[in-house]
Amino acid sequence: MIMNKLRVLSVLVVLALTLVAAGCGGGGGARSVAIDKDVVGITSTLNNFMAAARSGDQATLQSFLASPGESYLIVKDFGADINNPDDNQSYEFYVNPDLISQVSTDKAYVYTYYIQHSGDPLWLYFDMVREDGRWVIEEMLNKAPEAGGYVEPITPTPISPVAPTEFVASSFNPIRDDIIRIFSVEESSTGRSLPERLVTYYGPGSLESDTGITFHELYEDYSVPGDPDYEGFVPSGASSRNLAGRIAGSIIGRALKDRSTRLFSLRAQVSVPEPVVSAYYGFDSQGAFYLKLYESSGSSMIEFNNGLPLKLFEPSHPFGTKRVVNYSYTIDGTRYGSTITLDIGFLKTLVTPLNTYTAVPITIVDVDDDTTDGEKWTEYLAVGIGEVGFDNFETIDSTSPLDEERLLTRFNSDGSLNERNDPVITNTNTFLGQFNVGDPISPVQVTVTGGSGPYLFRWYVGGFGPESLMGVSLSPEGVLQGVAEGSGAGEEFEGKVEVIDRYNRHSTKTFSYESLVSGAGAVLASIDFAEGGDPSTLYDLYAGVNVNSDPADQTFVLRNDGEGPTLIFQTPPSGPFLPTEEVEVFPDVLVGTWQWNSNWSPAYPVGSSGNSYIIRVGDIAEFYMQNSTLTKYIYIKVQVVDVSALPPGDRRTGDLRLEVIDYDASSSDYFAVSIRK
Repeated sequence: MIMNKLRVLSVLVVLALTLVAAGCGGGGGARSVAIDKDVVGITSTLNNFMAAARSGDQATLQSFLASPGESYLIVKDFGADINNPDDNQSYEFYVNPDLISQVSTDKAYVYTYYIQHSGDPLWLYFDMVREDGRWVIEEMLNKAPEAGGYVEPITPTPISPVAPTEFVASSFNPIRDDIIRIFSVEESSTGRSLPERLVTYYGPGSLESDTGITFHELYEDYSVPGDPDYEGFVPSGASSRNLAGRIAGSIIGRALKDRSTRLFSLRAQVSVPEPVVSAYYGFDSQGAFYLKLYESSGSSMIEFNNGLPLKLFEPSHPFGTKRVVNYSYTIDGTRYGSTITLDIGFLKTLVTPLNTYTAVPITIVDVDDDTTDGEKWTEYLAVGIGEVGFDNFETIDSTSPLDEERLLTRFNSDGSLNERNDPVITNTNTFLGQFNVGDPISPVQVTVTGGSGPYLFRWYVGGFGPESLMGVSLSPEGVLQGVAEGSGAGEEFEGKVEVIDRYNRHSTKTFSYESLVSGAGAVLASIDFAEGGDPSTLYDLYAGVNVNSDPADQTFVLRNDGEGPTLIFQTPPSGPFLPTEEVEVFPDVLVGTWQWNSNWSPAYPVGSSGNSYIIRVGDIAEFYMQNSTLTKYIYIKVQVVDVSALPPGDRRTGDLRLEVIDYDASSSDYFAVSIRK
């Protein structure tokens, strides 16, 4: 929290926080006050505070605190999985007038929220005061509104974005040199995802004094991710792609007489091997969008557009506009030209592996003025993001694309933006249980959210080979099952499951089980504890051992139906109530066939009946019995095993198991003949 003295904000604060001042709505509301809320002033402070948190500007952060001297802010990752450093994302927190309670001219309480991956809201609370005419923060908490507090609880509703009414070049094709984008490549006819990825980004801007345009060089590369150690899809070196890059690639390819280079769509840099041509893009002060090509090898073989930038778009165009641009280039004194048609479509929904976008399709046809040969492709641009999809056509007359590229990932180097949709394994209980050596391990389905199916499941392959779980098989569909292995000395085994989606995005999670200690290296027999009585009212669990009194019979039978066993194990002691960690052990006095060995003096606590002993779940215990005719004596060694790892009060049938580790029966008293196991 942020207070007068040194405090650390331990709530889950987003790496790239934005506060959006929303309109009224949502139901509920603040306590009525006789003053007007300073919504603009309060949200302005919060927006500036969040921006400083995003950029790590500690000086600005301090300026928005009521007592800044000994306060600071720690910004933590917040993604779908808080333990996964690779799912960092940026979020918008919303605040509307209903969430602001201004109780006086200089005191206000504010709640903001974000709808999390789970669908539940994450709340941040601010205690604010006005000092010297501006609002500052006294305290910040991870706290939701409560009835009777400053604000009645409401159901927060994120603001629906307003659909743009025209194509604005700077909105649909923003240039940012801090964002990297990665695109998938798919064959349209088969839907098969290819291993190559298009990776692209812009370089820093440079103002061209004679035109007033700030140009950024566009970098891009096709690569095949192959490092098994990274999670998701962020290669160590990267770049991104954009509408104008394809135009540059088409022109450069034509100029270099190398048609094959144009198949790589928005190619930004060309070296074949000489000359080297770079592509730059930028906006003028009015928001018009330009392309400039520059032959940078020094050979001066090619001059593009007489050395002038080419205007691709005016600051804005109505949807449905068709724009024609003529372009010339000179190679060794010979002049060539092409005609580029840019057909701005209407807004449509485009589904990509990263997200679903409202995008405008722009279909571009580039035709050589002399040969009438040409190329055709469609770019899909989304407001505030730029290109999110691309269709490549085989000819200018083709109606169906040859291949498609769709946005997979957007991120930047400082981690404040990390938009991704990697498949994430969602099993919360990855402990398969405790088993005796040789016990079957029941099938467990690995579940996944995110990514794009179909999914492939496999054991993760690290530096020392597959990290598989001993004794357990993993099917391609994600089913874990097998037979417990081990030495009988008590071991825990782990294996790392990897899920891979159709775009080769992947993540891992570790699963494990425990092999139990057994006296002879193996368990002689076992049975699950079962519920007793009416399950709506009685939740005691019991199991038991039944032994024939005949001295010639050396066998025993395990039961959990409560019918006349020699030895009963029950939890809780003196049930029926909710199970506990304590287990009461006693002979069935109603049958009266068996009793404790009269010469045995155990150290176990005595139960309330005076004829029972108390052991705990997990303990290994030994018991000595005699029959009522003193013609048979038995020794039995057991363990009560926690199978499900549930809280004791939640245990039901099958959650505990009685295991017999050792057993012996004799017609002689163990103690009378000084024989003790």
